[in-house]
Amino acid sequence: MNSFAIMEKGRRLVALAINRIGALRCREKMHLFQKVADPHHFLSLTLYEVMQVVRRRLRTRHFNLQRYLLEAEQDFAYCSAHHIAILTLPDLPQSLREIHDPPFLLFVRGQLPKSEFVLGVVGTRRPSAAGIGAAQAIGRECAAAGITLVSGLAIGIDSLAMQSAHAHQGRLIAVLGNGIDSVYPRQNRDLAEALVDAGGTILSEYPPGSAPDRYHFPARNRIICGLSPGVVLVEAPERSGALITADFALQEGRDLFVHALPLNSERNAGARQLAASGAPIIASLSEALAHCRDITPPRIPESSRPTTVDRTTLAAVTDSPTAPALNTTGTDIPAHHHPAHYLVALLREELTSVS
Repeated sequence: MNSFAIMEKGRRLVALAINRIGALRCREKMHLFQKVADPHHFLSLTLYEVMQVVRRRLRTRHFNLQRYLLEAEQDFAYCSAHHIAILTLPDLPQSLREIHDPPFLLFVRGQLPKSEFVLGVVGTRRPSAAGIGAAQAIGRECAAAGITLVSGLAIGIDSLAMQSAHAHQGRLIAVLGNGIDSVYPRQNRDLAEALVDAGGTILSEYPPGSAPDRYHFPARNRIICGLSPGVVLVEAPERSGALITADFALQEGRDLFVHALPLNSERNAGARQLAASGAPIIASLSEALAHCRDITPPRIPESSRPTTVDRTTLAAVTDSPTAPALNTTGTDIPAHHHPAHYLVALLREELTSVS
């Protein structure tokens, strides 16, 4: 039983009410929670007193403590009825507790693992054929190695990797950018239900009813990094939201990897820049594990060779007339040492063996 579950009911409601104060940052919510004894004390606060606790001026037109407490009661009732756990900071995995801006609360469907066997996988919502193949491969490899894959359940790379891991009996964590009571985007609802039924986890720091606002998604990305000792960036253009996750990973001292298969995709300029700056380029999960300081898989993958991919994916990384050249300009990577060249050779060899 987690500490929130054994907390006196009044304190539970205070925590949920404070979580509803959108003007407060996560650490400010923690400071305020430490100062407030019970719901009666919470309702007696003035905006000025709250600002004294958080030590800054709050610009808000909607500071209504009675409404926050009413919403807290509704949140508690919803979570109780739908078997959703509400975790406070002491309940979180150590890696998430230690990030610069840990969540004040997490709403969790399923069981949040406390092991370190977790890998983040992120990328663009509009992947190339090579990006699709890379996402599916890393999902399969995580499942085979017993590593939990954590991602954002977005369309594109996120959901492709998660679908592949789920299809191979892998364990998944999906971090939402909206309330725990819904799944965004809608087309991933079935995947979300399937991963929970299979023993996976859906979590969010946003209370029930919270919309998928744009600013929620960068904040969501820090939780992906917090749960993951390492993050694989599969494919990302220059302004991809996945680069925000990569930036969080670097800030928090996580291992960041760039996948080799779509490296020269026209949709991968952002990942190429990270590779040129020193992010290791990996063609398989085994290569990532060789670099990663803090992930030791329960099962060692049998081989570092990529698994079989279809010929469409191969065409996307070869020098066929329909595919972009393996361009290394601006990446500081000698063409004859480029990992994608080795990967193409392996793919050709494997396709030849099954022809």
